[in-house]
Amino acid sequence: MIRWLIELKNKFLSGQSVDAQHSVTYFAHIPKTAGTSFITVLDRYFDQDSIYPHQLWRDVEEIPASDHYQLYRGHLGGGGLKLLTDQPIRYLTIVRDPVDLTVSTWRFVLREPNTAVHDLVKQREFTLDDFLQHSRTRQLVENRMVRNLSFDFKEDADAQEVFLSPTSLKAVQQHVSGQQASLNDEHRYQRARTFLQNCIWFGLQDQFDASLQLFSYVFQQPPIGATQKLNKRRSEQPLSDAQMTAIRKSNIWDQRFYQDAQSEFDKRYQAMLEVLQTLRTSDDQSVDDLLDIHYQKHGQHALQQAVDFDFGQAMSGTGWHRRELAQPENNYFRWSGPGKESFLDFWLQPDVYDLQLRIINALDSALLDDLIMTANGLSLEWHSHDRGVVRVIQAQIASEQLSSNGLLRLGFKVKRSVSHAEAFQSNDERQVSFALHWIKISPCQSQK
Repeated sequence: MIRWLIELKNKFLSGQSVDAQHSVTYFAHIPKTAGTSFITVLDRYFDQDSIYPHQLWRDVEEIPASDHYQLYRGHLGGGGLKLLTDQPIRYLTIVRDPVDLTVSTWRFVLREPNTAVHDLVKQREFTLDDFLQHSRTRQLVENRMVRNLSFDFKEDADAQEVFLSPTSLKAVQQHVSGQQASLNDEHRYQRARTFLQNCIWFGLQDQFDASLQLFSYVFQQPPIGATQKLNKRRSEQPLSDAQMTAIRKSNIWDQRFYQDAQSEFDKRYQAMLEVLQTLRTSDDQSVDDLLDIHYQKHGQHALQQAVDFDFGQAMSGTGWHRRELAQPENNYFRWSGPGKESFLDFWLQPDVYDLQLRIINALDSALLDDLIMTANGLSLEWHSHDRGVVRVIQAQIASEQLSSNGLLRLGFKVKRSVSHAEAFQSNDERQVSFALHWIKISPCQSQK
């Protein structure tokens, strides 16, 4: 056991940066496994123009894709990305309890008109039992994870879990290679298990927060903290014993695979905790506190003389929603949330700096009047010539407000956050406070 743990630490948790320079990152998104919520986190670590824009095969326009993309994510199947890039691939995925996955899939198809079998399910008022038995729907919930991760255009082209519509299949049919023989379920299970073992990171949907902690560790980023769970619906009536039995019977290999995943996740998480424990200096430090120390100690941080940042760039920070496009500027911003505190990290050479940032929206002007800004926890006195919810804010950062390692953690604290829907009469349930557009940091000219 001890020898295995050492090998695991060396492979995944060694404290060395994940080598992104000579590889691409691929999140194999199995539908209904919290992937939408995870993608909003994952995207922040990549420049917008380095992210492959398509997540469905029916939208793919060029095979192979341009070689400048660094991040791919979507419903492309475990081995599907090899069709789009010749670069080495770092694999990520999230898996889920097969019973919960089955129920979530049924409910999703029932409410979403854009799914391939929605009309059938809606018009005939399919119960869960109907969904499990009908020839056109049961394939969506039979060993879905195993088939999804096993899929490959050459070795397992028959596992077409990723093709949820004839349009998708048509888009890539010419690239499907004839197989010598179809794989059986056990072979697919073994392929999926190997895929999971080779993932540089994977998460469990029912341990989402712990999964994000492991992600922060592997990618040497600050702790992610609270996130908004997207596309999540409240559970309804419990399943009957007969329904539970039927689901498990339809997912024998997914059940086995998920048990493997739980065991592997526990090993990786515990190995992470053992490494973090070596950084502990007091009993009251949380896992997130130790993750932050690990990020500052082991991450690659080039010290800059100036910053010209917008949200089209990769970021390190916590408390921000997905990128959104600002018009007419045609560049990006992010809403703060879902909590009342957020921060962004920059790494600077020792100096005194002038800070400028632009906020382009907020719940109201009073929220911005009361905005608290900090540099590494020390209060920043800010001012603005603007009023209302669009403001350019200015402040000065003293040299003693930088950490000795060069970190500038620019913090923001507001008195409240509410849903976008409530504040702006939209259908967006994200908890938000203010929308940040850009940040500029330059050496203070008055000090020269």
